[in-house]
Amino acid sequence: MIQNKITQLETESSLEDEEEKAIGTNDFNSFFSYTKYNVIYLFSFNNKKNYIILLFFLSDLIKNQNDVYLLLTAKAVKKASREMKDIINSHDDQMEKFDTIQQRYMELFQDMKRLEREHAKMKKRNEQLQKEKDAAKSDLSKANSMKHKLENICRELQKENKRIKEESKRLAASEQQKREELSSKFENTIWEIKSKMEEDTDEKKKRAEDNELLKDKFRSFLEQYELREKHFKSVVRSKDLELQLYEAKLQQQKQLTEQEIIKVNSLKEQIETFTKTEAELRKQLNVYVDKFKQVEETLNKSNELFLTFRKEMEQMTKKTKKLEKENSSIKGKCDTMNKNILEMAEERARDQKAIEDAKKKQAKLENLCRALQV
Repeated sequence: MIQNKITQLETESSLEDEEEKAIGTNDFNSFFSYTKYNVIYLFSFNNKKNYIILLFFLSDLIKNQNDVYLLLTAKAVKKASREMKDIINSHDDQMEKFDTIQQRYMELFQDMKRLEREHAKMKKRNEQLQKEKDAAKSDLSKANSMKHKLENICRELQKENKRIKEESKRLAASEQQKREELSSKFENTIWEIKSKMEEDTDEKKKRAEDNELLKDKFRSFLEQYELREKHFKSVVRSKDLELQLYEAKLQQQKQLTEQEIIKVNSLKEQIETFTKTEAELRKQLNVYVDKFKQVEETLNKSNELFLTFRKEMEQMTKKTKKLEKENSSIKGKCDTMNKNILEMAEERARDQKAIEDAKKKQAKLENLCRALQV
């Protein structure tokens, strides 16, 4: 492409010389601008001799909001400017000047392509991180839903345990009262039987039958009590299994929360990396601003070119501001996620405490059952 451009320039120069001879003009000036890769060659022709007053710059290296990535410093810009002036002043031959400038441009063009590849990789990585962030947000939402379900189940379990405890107390009091009444009746009956046996032998059989009937009633009462005791044990066993299930679910929820915390920390590190990259890009933007000022001083006669470059610089500034807003938005989302994780940890601690209270209540119920069995 560069060699073709050189050939084109030579052809145009010869045509200009022939035209100057034809019209008999001593002074002829022409201006040529080439912007294919944002490299501008300015040629001034005077008395059939070409003097290159070249000044080139790269304005299309910034293609979107993340394309400020040419690693230059203020010293490098000043050095490049001095090199261009030295090239223009040190060579008398036009082609020598042009070859030297062409070589310098090719070096900068290769740097630009290398940085474009690096930017493409960075953009791809940024998209991947965005997907991971969305996935982490979805997992966090699922974890919150599971947490609310576990809280509702724990509250229901506490109500059920309270109801069972009250029912156990009521049954124990009722059974104790029945035992006392039965024992009192049994003793009274025995005393009555003994007194009647002494008074009348004919009534012994009847009393024996009454005694057997009383024994049968007492035996039936004991069987009913044993059935109630078995039913109570089965209820306690089922509640114990439910409590174990809730503990397993709570442990699973704890593991999911720890995984979310790890993902959030990873996102924090990536955001810090992007923040550093943004600072470097800001420095590079300042370098471009300095370079633009130098170009502005040199290209006083190129008003159209200057206005075009200024528009591009304004677009680049707008894109940089947009990048800053997006970075601030990502930081805000990260802070919100950290706050949600802290709240989840506090709620998990409260759930653990509620489970421990339920275990204590269960232990009390078991002790009460053992006391009833005795």
